[in-house]
Amino acid sequence: MKTSTILIVGAVVVIIAIASVAAYWFMFLAEPGPRKLYVQVQPGQTAVVEQYIVPLMLEKHDCEVVVAEAISNEALSKVMAAPDDPPYDVIRVDAYPFVQGKNADLWATLNQSEAPNINEIPTWLQDADMKGIGMSWYTMGIGYMPELLEANGIPPPDSWWDLWDPALNGKATIQSISSTWSVFFMIEIACALADDPEAYANETLMMAGLEKIKELRDIGNIGVFHGASSEMLALMEAGEVWAGHQAAYRIVGGLVEKGVNASWVPCETGLLGFTYTCITEGSNNKDMAHKFINYLLDAEFLAEWHRKTRQAVGNEKALAYLTPNELESYDIMYPEGIDEILISPDWEYVAEHQPDWTEWWNANIEI
Repeated sequence: MKTSTILIVGAVVVIIAIASVAAYWFMFLAEPGPRKLYVQVQPGQTAVVEQYIVPLMLEKHDCEVVVAEAISNEALSKVMAAPDDPPYDVIRVDAYPFVQGKNADLWATLNQSEAPNINEIPTWLQDADMKGIGMSWYTMGIGYMPELLEANGIPPPDSWWDLWDPALNGKATIQSISSTWSVFFMIEIACALADDPEAYANETLMMAGLEKIKELRDIGNIGVFHGASSEMLALMEAGEVWAGHQAAYRIVGGLVEKGVNASWVPCETGLLGFTYTCITEGSNNKDMAHKFINYLLDAEFLAEWHRKTRQAVGNEKALAYLTPNELESYDIMYPEGIDEILISPDWEYVAEHQPDWTEWWNANIEI
């Protein structure tokens, strides 16, 4: 081989070697990009999280938060399908899916030292085993149209039993069985029948509650079984429905604050409704997940959360950030003493018996 050829080959080898070493050191010494945290939220909740928390996580913790929307059952199914490599680090699910995930050991234990704002949340919004926590809550009552009731000689409601007033005659509504809130109504009526509302979880009482709801249909008071809350609000605004089972934040946020003369009242029993925020057990970003949850529970953020959702805040310090007008609406939805009628369901019991209740409802009520 000629000397020039040898020199060229040698030079190429040296260049390749230098390039390889340079690439190696670039890979290991180059500035790493931000870590990624994958968060699931309920539909409609992305904007407030992206506006207030995502920038903080990037600025203060060099963590890019990727937000995805999914309803509870869909999100749970995805985590169940890949528990060791879940698609989310942080997940927000309703009570029933939360119990399913907890029983399957899908949720990590929350550490209060890593998310100290947990200490600002009352114990009734915390899972006893600290596998999840609520940041806001709501309860159910009767939404109604005062002028329409008055025009027809019907007094304003203050009890579930007012829905059984024959004068309503097809102008009342409750949720279809396709809605989770139909289960709320079943339990609320059973609780209202009970001497001890907390002791509703027996089949005799639950069947009595279902029979009572059947009576509501039999006397002709239910004009429609509505699905989404927006359907009920549209029917109320159109004068087709005068009263019905609904959450306070839907009536106030969807009608009152639009200038519609509607009102809402809590009744003798009301289920405590909220969504659990959890960290998936399979997450490799539990430290960043705790920081994210700490921001979720921050008082100033929860004030913004209330403005977007109208749900009650878990951290009472958030009320200091609301305006006088906002506090006035807040007091309508969550009046003083409402916590005394709240019932936290035994979701294990509900999960076991709901299929039978649904079958009975379909055969006897919504037919």
